[in-house]
Amino acid sequence: IMAKKPLPVPEFDPVKKIEPSQGITSFYHAPRMDLKLPEGNLSQLATALQILSPSIGKYIDKQAETQNKEEAAQGLLDAQDMTPEERRDFLAGKFAKLELAGVIPEGASPFRLVAMQEYLGRDLVRNGLATTLTNNIAKMSEPGVDADTGAFVQSEYEKLGIQNLNFYAQQAAMKEREGVERSFRTQVDQRKAARTTKTNKENLQSEVYKSIEKSNEAKDDEGKAEAFGAGQASVDNFHKMT
Repeated sequence: IMAKKPLPVPEFDPVKKIEPSQGITSFYHAPRMDLKLPEGNLSQLATALQILSPSIGKYIDKQAETQNKEEAAQGLLDAQDMTPEERRDFLAGKFAKLELAGVIPEGASPFRLVAMQEYLGRDLVRNGLATTLTNNIAKMSEPGVDADTGAFVQSEYEKLGIQNLNFYAQQAAMKEREGVERSFRTQVDQRKAARTTKTNKENLQSEVYKSIEKSNEAKDDEGKAEAFGAGQASVDNFHKMT
């Protein structure tokens, strides 16, 4: 009896075995890596290609940064051209009203709006608080006046209603206040010191003249010594105060 020959075993290919076969009724689609390039300018093309090169990502970031700076610069110009009423409406958040009036474009960039808010916040301090403080430097620096400059600044700052503004306007106003207040305090201190020194010199001059007159009017050496002692005390007191 002749032995039967074994049937041939087909060669096993693991890749082919795990890949579904496609027949007439099969809806299987092998996955593919499609890279769809958007239509448009170079920036859009770079967005699609950034996965291929890190330098492309840097380029996109730089382009976005440049565009944001341009929007912020335009916002600065927009704020400078606003009327007082438009500024009040803007700081009150009435953007829809200003869009209808054509003061700001519809759907304006956030960077543009933030720049406008920051400028108007700073401007309130520069032209509001700074003006008030400047007008009160002379009064606050009078010799003998013990005024609390910090409390005065805070009181005038609150009158501007900055605490009711939006976040970006508030932050810009607070930062601007630091420089304005520092300048105000420095000027008050310097003027007060100068005026106090001037007043002390005038008082010293008057006291010395009085001592000389008393010394001339004295009938004896004791009277002259007393007058001289008063004059010397005035001089010593002047040096202590200065």
